[in-house]
Amino acid sequence: MKKDKVNMLRFTLLVFLFLGVSFSIKSQTILNEKADKAYKRFNYKRAIEYYESSLAIDSANVHLLRCLADSYDKVENDKKAECIYELLLENSNHSDNDLFNYAVFIKNRGNYKQAKKSLEEYVSRNKNDLSALQLLDEVNQNIKEVLLEMQGKVSHLNINSEYSEFAPVIINKKLVFTSGRKVSKLNKSKYGWDGQFFLELFEYDLIDKNAEVKLFAKEVRSRYHEGVVCFANDNKTMYLTRNNYLHGKLTRSKDGTSNLKIYISKFKNGKWSELKEFAYNNDEYSIGHPTISSDGNVMYFVSDMPGGFGGTDIYSCKKENGRWSKPKNMGEYINTAQNEMFPFLSSEGNLFFASNGRKGLGGLDLYGLNLNISDAKIIHLAAPLNSDADDFSMVFEEGSAKGYFASNREGGLGQDDLYSFTVEEYNQVVIEVKDSIDQTEIIPDQIIASSSDNESLELVGETSHYSFTMKGGEDFSVKLKKEGYYPIDTILYTHLLQPKTTHVLNMTLLPVIPEENLNFVFKDFDTGNLLKPDVFQIIEPFVRDLLSELEDGSFMLDLEKGIDYRFFAKKEGFYALDFNYRLGQDSATNKEEFAMRTISRAEKKKEFLPEDLSTVYFDFDKAIVKKEAFEGIDKVIEILQNNENLMVTLVARADTRGESAYNKYLANKRAKATRKFFIDSNIDPDRVVILALGDTSPFEKKEGESMKEWYRLNRCVDFQLNTIFQEKQEDELVF
Repeated sequence: MKKDKVNMLRFTLLVFLFLGVSFSIKSQTILNEKADKAYKRFNYKRAIEYYESSLAIDSANVHLLRCLADSYDKVENDKKAECIYELLLENSNHSDNDLFNYAVFIKNRGNYKQAKKSLEEYVSRNKNDLSALQLLDEVNQNIKEVLLEMQGKVSHLNINSEYSEFAPVIINKKLVFTSGRKVSKLNKSKYGWDGQFFLELFEYDLIDKNAEVKLFAKEVRSRYHEGVVCFANDNKTMYLTRNNYLHGKLTRSKDGTSNLKIYISKFKNGKWSELKEFAYNNDEYSIGHPTISSDGNVMYFVSDMPGGFGGTDIYSCKKENGRWSKPKNMGEYINTAQNEMFPFLSSEGNLFFASNGRKGLGGLDLYGLNLNISDAKIIHLAAPLNSDADDFSMVFEEGSAKGYFASNREGGLGQDDLYSFTVEEYNQVVIEVKDSIDQTEIIPDQIIASSSDNESLELVGETSHYSFTMKGGEDFSVKLKKEGYYPIDTILYTHLLQPKTTHVLNMTLLPVIPEENLNFVFKDFDTGNLLKPDVFQIIEPFVRDLLSELEDGSFMLDLEKGIDYRFFAKKEGFYALDFNYRLGQDSATNKEEFAMRTISRAEKKKEFLPEDLSTVYFDFDKAIVKKEAFEGIDKVIEILQNNENLMVTLVARADTRGESAYNKYLANKRAKATRKFFIDSNIDPDRVVILALGDTSPFEKKEGESMKEWYRLNRCVDFQLNTIFQEKQEDELVF
């Protein structure tokens, strides 16, 4: 693209030269004097006119080129300034100072590679210039910051045309995108600004390799621009950007501009319904480029409305009680004095956007931010995702590291072309191992990290900190062993937009083995027959699954005296047990019997919940009980009100993202939010107990189950109906 710009400028200068042959040398001298006079008076606009006219006569004059480049720089016409600088440096009479000034100019526009090349050339001849050496160090640091960030492989799509293609989005295995290409038979008129056809929506089947590009949603077409669209997760609600045109009428602002607006359409009876305006559209400024969260309750969009930080800013608003809240500017951490455009929110909570107001490789560059982390950094997407041209409108396929974006980089067919990409970032993972009680550092005897594709990395070292790399956006398992401690077997994650992730794993000391062994025996309450629970766990003061190696199904346990333990037992067809146990200092018995009460058919029909009502699910990093859970909670409350011999355990979990300590806190918070419904209904608090597992006991991941679904299933509170027991005498438990 740069060569094209330079060649065009050369052509322009040649035209000027041809037209200006009749000028005399005296005329040129007068022009030069007027140009220099205007330049010295900071009248750069007038100086540009004189310098261009004079260059038409003497195109090799380095003084004219130097002043013209600086004048264009001063009026912030970066493209022309860059072209003139390049012509100046191609002139054999340019000075080292010209090279330095160009390096400063290009560095300030984010082209660090070219700035480094020019500075190295300058420094090779000016080794004692401390300011140049300092600037070179700064540029090297800029390059390091950019190149350490997210990278990937890029491929040009075969559906591009000589016109613009951009703003891709995926719906029903189809790629919907915006294009200014010619529409067969039904041609639209051209746009006066650039002489191209008005923008429209097109679709392409990603599965059918022989598919052809065709118009999308013809029923929403207009005579003007349509483009940059997003869809709710059910693919039946469309949010469309287009000119302020509705019901056959084009509306303009006070200054005569037809601004952009967001329109909403529903898919009904096989077609898209009539458009309705977004609540915060305004005739006097533009709103567009929408993207919406997977639950349909948060929208991000772009606007140049008053009160922003620059050209166009990114805003957000939430749907509350069926209505969109007032838009909120995303703030100066995201928005700059220039333009932020084309936001896209992935299902994992990553916000991608384009900006020309940050350090980048040139023009619009792609950036990402993990919205799930409060202090997350904005990540710059390194080459080849970004280039020295405009790169923008990135989208990801659901739950993957693959996607599409647009760019006007060299090698394309048109103004903007569509590209596919696959992210290849390898993130740094740091694991810290500590004692769960005093938080002292522990050196494990063995630590093994295994990725999802079964690649294992065994680390045995002399440190409590382990650092290694894993693919971004994937889960991996970690197993730790240390003599005298319970082993750890858990699942951790890496994040596409978090180049470094630290996980703190807390190991729990094995209890001191007492002199006597305890035998826990479970029996049927009605028949007295021995039972073997399907699940038997210690859940406090630590979580441990207990296994029976005895023929009768009983359990031999080593428990410390004076420690308060909490147990949980569950067997199909019986009410679960959730009870506390403390081995007295003078206890002489080594056998404890526990009775489990059968659930009758009548009780099962009356008291057991359908699967879709037996669990409360939560959004990521949230502890707000959603309306969809109210029916299940009300059902459990009714069961407890009708049967005073029952209690309920609220088994609370969090997915494996985030620190373990925080996940346990979050799980407890979710359980408390659920418990409040019971307390408010006058259920005895002692009958509603909390078991906050956090991420210590995740559900087993099923074959073929996506990480997104597995995470969702672990963000929950399960209802477990239990039999009430009372402690009548020491060491005697009655149910």
